[in-house]
This record gives sequence, structure tokens and C-alpha cells, in this order.
Amino acid sequence: MLQGDRTGAATMLQTVAKTALQIGDKVAATVLQSSATRLQAGEELSEADLKKTRIVSKTVLQEYLIDNICKCLASSMMRSSK
Repeated sequence: MLQGDRTGAATMLQTVAKTALQIGDKVAATVLQSSATRLQAGEELSEADLKKTRIVSKTVLQEYLIDNICKCLASSMMRSSK
């Protein structure tokens, strides 16, 4: 992986790690931040680490989106019932 790609991937993983913390998933945040730190240090992630990182990041983003969609729907329903 090129250094620029590694840096970009690490930045995205850090962003998703922050999102994981916002939704209360400390385990996911730890996995994602660990992967980001390793990439920043110039390390390559193993296939197993890549797979785990992909699954965790996908799950966090899905949870975040679902949570926000539900909040928007609830807010919309409250406004329309007034």
C-alpha cells in the first residue's frame, strides 16, 4: 500500500472510530483505532486484520445510519402530531 493510501485509510478509520465512540461501541472504536495506528506506523495489516476492520467499520456505519434515520423519523412524527 502506498504511503498516501495508508494515510487516507488511517484518517477514515479514525473518523469511524470516533463515530463508534459516539454510539457507545468502545470495542469497535478500539479495533478501528488500532488499525489506524498501525497503518500510520507504516505497518501492513494482515488479511485477518483487514477482514475484522472491514466488518467492524461496516457495522458501525450501519448502526450510525440506522440510529440517525430513526431519530429523524421520530422527530418528524412528533412534529406532524402537533
